[in-house]
Amino acid sequence: MSNIVNMSGQLVITCMHADGIPSVQMIGKQDPYVKIEFGSKKKQCKTAKDGGKSPVWNDAVIFNLSDEKEKMIKFIVKNDNLVSDKDIAYLRIPIFAILGNREMTLPLYKDNRNSRKSGTFTLKAEFKGTGGLPPNDDLRYDILEAIYGAGEINVDVRGYLDLQATIHDGKLNFKQSQDLSSYFGFDPLDKHQKTLKLKYKELDVVNQVTINEKHEDTTITLQKKTENKAVVAPAPAPAPAPAPAPAPVPVVNQFGQPVQVQPQVYGQPAYAQPAYAQPPYGMPGVTQGMAGMTVGQPQMVPVYTTNQFGQRVQAVNQFGQPVYQQAAPAPVPVYGQQPVYAGAAPAVIPQQPIRQEVKGPHCTVSFAGNPEVNGTYVLNGQQDGVASYKHTTSNIYLMRATTGRSTNWWISLWKSGPNDTDDYYYAQSAAMAPPSSGWMVDRHCKGRQPMPQVVYRQS
Repeated sequence: MSNIVNMSGQLVITCMHADGIPSVQMIGKQDPYVKIEFGSKKKQCKTAKDGGKSPVWNDAVIFNLSDEKEKMIKFIVKNDNLVSDKDIAYLRIPIFAILGNREMTLPLYKDNRNSRKSGTFTLKAEFKGTGGLPPNDDLRYDILEAIYGAGEINVDVRGYLDLQATIHDGKLNFKQSQDLSSYFGFDPLDKHQKTLKLKYKELDVVNQVTINEKHEDTTITLQKKTENKAVVAPAPAPAPAPAPAPAPVPVVNQFGQPVQVQPQVYGQPAYAQPAYAQPPYGMPGVTQGMAGMTVGQPQMVPVYTTNQFGQRVQAVNQFGQPVYQQAAPAPVPVYGQQPVYAGAAPAVIPQQPIRQEVKGPHCTVSFAGNPEVNGTYVLNGQQDGVASYKHTTSNIYLMRATTGRSTNWWISLWKSGPNDTDDYYYAQSAAMAPPSSGWMVDRHCKGRQPMPQVVYRQS
């Protein structure tokens, strides 16, 4: 039984541009357009007149879906010609690989065998409605990453696996008799090797496994998120009730004469001795505090109030004299003793540092063949007019750069100068945020297989 629900709602696909597509026109520049097929519905974007090998469309196509069960969407780049519209390039992938309303660049192929690349296609897709894959938020189990894909086409299937684990008491069962395409109910890319890259927690230990399209019987046991919290951060025992807050200190005038009565002074019975019998303001004197604390002579500070005009003024008593009050003395620790403050709850000293979530826009890089590239990248200024990101533990950057007509995202080690970098991976994309897939290397790059997977988050 599939965990994928038929889709109902509005699907908007924006065809942005293509690069490096072949030319099928003998004379002059070709006029490409994109034909889109999803289920029984067929649409096409506008024609890029004289678009040649790098057409630009920026045209949105709308599909109104009603209980649509189709999972695969097909893109065919064609040449608008008076005689016949020849096919230029082709791509057939799961609809779930492109949803999210973010710009992404995908490979195009010569035909439906997906055996020979024929340029790239940049698009954006947004779905508003119901159905599709189970959502990836509010998961019951500790599935940290789950990427099912082939080549540069990848789908986040955490929600799908979470539902499977819920049905099977926290277990994921991958049977030898059922390949991945049958398990998930769709094929990321025909004629290409499919894999599931899974990172999860079991007994509070992070595990990572790769399952191929054809595999042995494999069972994975997951832990629930609530169990994880109980192991990593057990709830502290209830703190003892705090001591009652001391009552207000006595208010006196500049001569040390009390103006109003208070029930307690620093935890002592009310007026154990007359207020005027205390050392006058400015004279030396100390009292012994709690747990070896030495408390300095209380200081007299003015009392302020607000008049009828909203102005802050010093208060006066019934005789028109300015009113002062004792400021709570600052504790001074005695040498060699632990400072303890009266009335404060016991301090809780954490046994280990508390891990905090990254706030604000950031990226997570995973599965890269160079392990130093993997990790979290936080916002770090701008490059090429868009935000760039820096690795939290090294000088490796995620940044965009434009050279001539080519715009790419790079994962590079920034060394001494603006052009002094060691490049690991790059992806052909002019998007405002780094693409999740499509990363590659050339002879100048030091990156190794497998290619990285990048997840961009706003917060």
